[in-house]
Amino acid sequence: MLAGLLAPKFYDASGSLSFTSTKTSSHNGGQGQTLVFSVLETQPHNLVHNCIGGQGAIDPGPYGNMTNFLSPVDPVFFLHHANMDRLWDVWTRKQKLLNAPYLPETGDRKTFSDEPFLFFVDATGRPVLDGKAGDYLSTDRFDYDYDRVGFGENLVRPSAATTPLAQASRVAASHVADNTASLALPGAMVAPQGSPDDNRRPLVAEITVERPPAESGVRQFRVFVDTASDAGNLGTDSPGYAGTVGFFGPQMAGMRMSNEATFSLPLPPQHPALAPSRARANEPTNLTVRVVPIGGGKEPASVLKAVSIGAI
Repeated sequence: MLAGLLAPKFYDASGSLSFTSTKTSSHNGGQGQTLVFSVLETQPHNLVHNCIGGQGAIDPGPYGNMTNFLSPVDPVFFLHHANMDRLWDVWTRKQKLLNAPYLPETGDRKTFSDEPFLFFVDATGRPVLDGKAGDYLSTDRFDYDYDRVGFGENLVRPSAATTPLAQASRVAASHVADNTASLALPGAMVAPQGSPDDNRRPLVAEITVERPPAESGVRQFRVFVDTASDAGNLGTDSPGYAGTVGFFGPQMAGMRMSNEATFSLPLPPQHPALAPSRARANEPTNLTVRVVPIGGGKEPASVLKAVSIGAI
């Protein structure tokens, strides 16, 4: 969540620099479009849905509503999305503290603000048909706020706020095959000079995968970094384990869902492959990034399409 809150823009084409995810005409995107998930949607949003809610009413199960597009049927949905809303409030206040933009910019502002809200009712139960997204850009409209004690509040202080980089460097994989990518990161990116280990900017991997077919049952992927010495251990206890990413829910019959998606995964600063002791300013740090589909009966073939790594 920290990496997601450090994002410098409301929207950026790069998921690691954007508080929000890809611009699209539909929640599910269109065929042929690559969806881009921001850090906050990649992990705390998608994974909570997937890990709590089963996989929809498809025999033989498991069953649950958090991943079959009927999420509000599950009461935990409201706790989950209240927290996502709270994180938006934290990010907005952090941006204001930095005098940085906290709403869509240029033409995106009008497009975003004019989007109609057609899916809720007023206090009398009558459908609200004239509401627009721009009417609800602040919690002031609903007269509520959050206790200032949750995760992320430490960023909303002058002593802790971090001015975003003007231009974040990003290194793309030089080779991708068999769900494994090879990268060579500049030493300064792994261990910036003059930056204590506990104050480094998070490195974020942007991982593009093809959506597995519905019959495979796969919707999540474990990501391993530099696992050559521990290739036999593909569990979360592997020293190379860097995190899990996943599509929100399974493929649904009749829905035009995107075939590819790019997930933004913050790499743990303490990861052994990224230890500052390994890095030298004038020498690259060679990494392999491996994606392992999980949760299905039959593992799909090659799903990894591209990987890049950069700092926020």
